[in-house]
Amino acid sequence: MRVMLDTNIVISAAFFPNGAAAKFCRLVLSRHRVFVSSYSLDEAWDVARRKFRGNERALDVFMQNNGISMLKTPENLDGFLLPHIRDMDDYPVLASAMNADMDVLVTGDKDFDDVKINRPQIMTIAAFTERFLL
Repeated sequence: MRVMLDTNIVISAAFFPNGAAAKFCRLVLSRHRVFVSSYSLDEAWDVARRKFRGNERALDVFMQNNGISMLKTPENLDGFLLPHIRDMDDYPVLASAMNADMDVLVTGDKDFDDVKINRPQIMTIAAFTERFLL
């Protein structure tokens, strides 16, 4: 299965290696192909520089040590038929997942709760774990 992680999952897993997101990532990585969009990775770097100054390398370590693939976010979203989402800043994440034909987008962002699409499935860590990992 092709699984894309949203920024909040990447940040939590990279900077809290004993936390729930890191444990989830280790488990999902052992069973599925995992991706992060270039947009989410850029966003994660911005957060790392602001909130984890001096420890930004943890993001690099997380990405490299886990074999997570980066996929390019489309530069122009005008050609995409995207569903409504509360936070317009999330459109690049959604477009990346749809464009790359991901099976699942894993996020903790509540702005994705009301998005109505069939593919990718948008799930929380808990919902993904219950459905695919237990």
